[in-house]
Amino acid sequence: MDATAGPTAAVRLEGVGKRFGAVWAVRGVDLEIGRGEFFTFLGPSGCGKTTLLRLVAGFLRPDSGRIWFDDRCVDNVPPWQRQAGLVFQNLALWPHLSVFENVAFGLRQQRVPRAEVAERVRRSLADMDLAGMEQRRPSQLSGGQQQRVALARTLVVRPRVLLLDEPLSSLDARLRLQMRTELARLQRDLGITTIYVTHDQEEALSLSTRIAVFARGEVIQVGTPQQVYRSPSRMAVAGFVGISNFLHGTLRGIRAGRAEIELAGGGLHRVHAAPAWVSTLAAGQPLVISVRPEALRLIDGPAADTNTLDGHVDTALYLGARVQYEIAAAAGLRLRVDALLGSAAPLATGAQVRLGYGPQDAVLLPEDPSD
Repeated sequence: MDATAGPTAAVRLEGVGKRFGAVWAVRGVDLEIGRGEFFTFLGPSGCGKTTLLRLVAGFLRPDSGRIWFDDRCVDNVPPWQRQAGLVFQNLALWPHLSVFENVAFGLRQQRVPRAEVAERVRRSLADMDLAGMEQRRPSQLSGGQQQRVALARTLVVRPRVLLLDEPLSSLDARLRLQMRTELARLQRDLGITTIYVTHDQEEALSLSTRIAVFARGEVIQVGTPQQVYRSPSRMAVAGFVGISNFLHGTLRGIRAGRAEIELAGGGLHRVHAAPAWVSTLAAGQPLVISVRPEALRLIDGPAADTNTLDGHVDTALYLGARVQYEIAAAAGLRLRVDALLGSAAPLATGAQVRLGYGPQDAVLLPEDPSD
């Protein structure tokens, strides 16, 4: 169990699992989500993240483990009594109701007095920059405005936990970026505990306090965005959260805190021997060097304390301030390089290049066939 949230955990999952027939969609999940956190479930389609969110919301019941809100086990508590607000991927706005009536719906179900309903809806719409749109129908709103109505409808009932199931996936790229910024501001201002489900790595990295990375129904790493990106624990994490180049090899030995790796295609590379488990390995152990595209540099000739790889430019994609190269290297190795362009022209296809990275610019990972 992740202890970083400690006694202030708003949501706690203990060994939670859910089975559909003989298949475990979620298995053995232990998490603590602190009060006021923006916590993201990140992973590819079918990895179990939405199933886990629906378990937290109460739409599904776990087949193993327990779910706690603060100090209360909610396994047998129906969704409407959990004080958890869920924004669906398809928003689920009622097309025949006005914006006001969509937002007021939950309050009316709670039998809140009419005057209080009007005031709380008014404030909620103002917070979402929707003042003056009370009488419009959802079909008369833009995609971003509909998204804000769905958020207002959820937040107006004052949930303890806000659950967001890929709420931006149907928006175009520009609007998605705008709503991402608004979500970050809103969550910060309200301080509400938020659990966010997405397969979009940029969303997860930009919004989250912490991220749980999922694969095949299990949580394979939990950490801050910086930890997950810079210090992935497995190839599956490094390959899904951003892009990484994988150099396969075997451990020759460890000297002065650096692991010496004999690459499968030839060449000896030296990488800081972190994490700690690397120092316990015997020579001959297979390992993977993970190097992010921005950590690979185009260099001229040999460079001190630098691992090098030779190859040629296979493709060059001009992206304005930077250029994205794919480099064909020895033994069929293909490497992605992101380089700032400045005033120079991109290298031509076929140009011979030498790439370099420092011992501190890479991460050692176990060789895992399942990844």
